[in-house]
Amino acid sequence: MALPVPGHVAYIKARLLDPATDLDGPGGILAGGERIIDFGPGLFLPKSLPEGTEVVDCGGHCLAPGLVDIRMQLREPGYEHKETVRGACWAAVNGGITTMVCLPNTLPVIDDVAVVEFVARRARMIGLTKVYAYGAATKGLAGVELAEMGLLAKAGAVGFTDGTRAIADALVMRRALSYAATFGLTIVQHPEEPSLTEEGAMNEGEMATRLGLAGIPACAESIMLARDVRLVELTGGRYHAAHVSTAEGLDVIRRAKDKGLPVTCDTAPFYFALNELAVGDYRTFAKLSPPLRCEADRQAVVEGLRSGLIDAIVSDHAPQDQDSKRRPFAQAEFGGVGLETLLAVTLELYHNGHMSLLAALRLASARPAGLLKLDAGRLRKGGGADLVLFAPDMAWRVVADTSPGPRLAHGGGRAHGVCQHGRRKSRGAVMDVGVIHFLAAAGGYGLGTVPFGLVLTRLAGTDDIRAIGSGNIGATNVLRTGRKGLALATLLLDSGKGAAAAGLAPLVFPDHVQAVALAAGSFAVIGHTFPFWLHFKGGKGVAATLGVLLATVWPVGLLACLTWLGVAAIFRYSSLAALSTLAFAPVYALVFADRGAVVVFSGLAVLGWGRHHANIRRLMTGTEPRFGGG
Repeated sequence: MALPVPGHVAYIKARLLDPATDLDGPGGILAGGERIIDFGPGLFLPKSLPEGTEVVDCGGHCLAPGLVDIRMQLREPGYEHKETVRGACWAAVNGGITTMVCLPNTLPVIDDVAVVEFVARRARMIGLTKVYAYGAATKGLAGVELAEMGLLAKAGAVGFTDGTRAIADALVMRRALSYAATFGLTIVQHPEEPSLTEEGAMNEGEMATRLGLAGIPACAESIMLARDVRLVELTGGRYHAAHVSTAEGLDVIRRAKDKGLPVTCDTAPFYFALNELAVGDYRTFAKLSPPLRCEADRQAVVEGLRSGLIDAIVSDHAPQDQDSKRRPFAQAEFGGVGLETLLAVTLELYHNGHMSLLAALRLASARPAGLLKLDAGRLRKGGGADLVLFAPDMAWRVVADTSPGPRLAHGGGRAHGVCQHGRRKSRGAVMDVGVIHFLAAAGGYGLGTVPFGLVLTRLAGTDDIRAIGSGNIGATNVLRTGRKGLALATLLLDSGKGAAAAGLAPLVFPDHVQAVALAAGSFAVIGHTFPFWLHFKGGKGVAATLGVLLATVWPVGLLACLTWLGVAAIFRYSSLAALSTLAFAPVYALVFADRGAVVVFSGLAVLGWGRHHANIRRLMTGTEPRFGGG
């Protein structure tokens, strides 16, 4: 894990590895802050170290530059329920990665300077890894109009790509290559011809036929690569092909390099460690883009790595939530996780005899850093102290955490290469997730217990609201006082406290956005319903629930509000409108939200229906007053 760096840290008794210079021997490193002060064989006996230096005995394990992952997907902003920036950074450190470059397919897309700056700022706040960003090559990743590459480059974008979408229009690609070249930056392409992949779910071949799945042919990759290479010849722009997976595609890359064209490529562990057989019996966690290929293609990728034809290894990290994967294979989302296993799977190339240890590490550190001109991936005085300490021969079993993705890269088996820690400046310990959820729930409950109806009626000098009507503190009972303005204010404030609880919690705990929003919001409703300082006798929670719905999944909240208005207008029963709204909210969530939100909204519906038990009896007997049932 990441280590704090209060001052000087000396790593002694290490096996120093620097793939950039072929250094391999005993030695140590002295780091100060985030920089390497000195390194080399036989350095740093304790008596020669500056006073107060923290000493780390490496015990003969390998100490090398941290891995540089130039293709991974962040799900923040926009898809935090799949993974947060902090979660990705911790996974990266556990996989020996200290520098990452994320694709622009966030929400909003990284086609704006503000989003580039957001990614950089979040990474600095967390402090575990360096995180750079690609800028979108086209606006909105639509493949039509070029993005403002100049502004994005000035803001820190290290290259341009449309992420997991190919730039299909040849004229747009030509312009992108020419424009990016003026800034000395690279166009990174997802090399698949879209017209050949739109309906596909896995590699085209005998296995796809047997499983009854639409296939993606290998030529989809080579056709796009051949077109792009011709455009590189025309423009002279720098071009990088991402996650090359086929022998056909590698042949195109080889011919381009033989011509001396500025063409490079990478691949991911999925494509040299696995083949299409991993799909097995419709294993959706093996549904990747590009798809896992046949064994001949896998062997071609290994040979491409061994020969140097392939320039880099990337994680191709594309996390999905469980709901996106636990579907029929054709409907499941593409993507798998790869950060935590990048070091281990890369080392398999060494353990299987395909290349030396330094050569394997070079593909995942110095080479990718060089492709994008990043200050990383090598040991040098004054350079960044982004280091990984690992035991290359120590065996461990790859286990699943939140998804089987980590197991996928090894087929669930054993791996070699235990990462002792990655080192960058840390901003402190990470709070336990259970504690975070508890604090969010407690805060939401506290906010929910504020009895706005009671407070407003007392300030207005009316009778105690608990002594009239249904006795609860909600807006409908306030209306029984005849003060419509107070009732409206109560309605807005009660819904506001639900929305505030769900909206404020992610600001306090920004790495668990959806979970803490749902926890705080649901407990705000519980606090409103069962406030401890009113002897747990509160309101029915409908307004607070609407606030939570609007703050967490606004389409669900909007539809819920429209449901209330529609039922109330037709039947003129406030209670029936409330019951209908509560019942339909989980149904709407099935369309607009994930399983977690559906479960929470269902729980709130059950709570609300329980609180309306008297109204339900009166509705069934025909004695419920219109617009007055509480």
